[in-house]
Amino acid sequence: GSNARLIGESLLQGPGKVAQFQRLRASHQAIEDAVSVANERWHGQNSVVVLGMGDDGHTASLFPGAANLTAALALKRPYAAIDATGCKVAGVYAHRISLTPFGLAQAHTRLLLIRGAGKRAVIERALTDGAVADMPIRAAIDLPGTPLHVHWCP
Repeated sequence: GSNARLIGESLLQGPGKVAQFQRLRASHQAIEDAVSVANERWHGQNSVVVLGMGDDGHTASLFPGAANLTAALALKRPYAAIDATGCKVAGVYAHRISLTPFGLAQAHTRLLLIRGAGKRAVIERALTDGAVADMPIRAAIDLPGTPLHVHWCP
């Protein structure tokens, strides 16, 4: 249930140990407090953002149907607290921290990693006209600046 732990165990090994990884939240910290601190220390420092995508078109914990999705998508701050209560794919981790489209736009490199025919169909659907709130991955696709690089593996 922790992306930070997953990154530590899989990417920050061997040569990857030299990479800088900044946790956004201490285990005892309230999400809203962590978001406030992260936004205060933000200096456009994300050089690489690696995204995944769910079968529902969610990315970066921006879930269709999240209670505050519209506000998070419009926020002119890099991070937002997301309330995905009721979003089935969020599972038991309904309260999360997400990069906003504003934060994603600051990255020098934006990557989307997807696997399988199902995810390819989802990204192809996202490339058609439609609301970002219906498929939040569209926010990452339509950002100004560096294009989103999609890496697909069958």
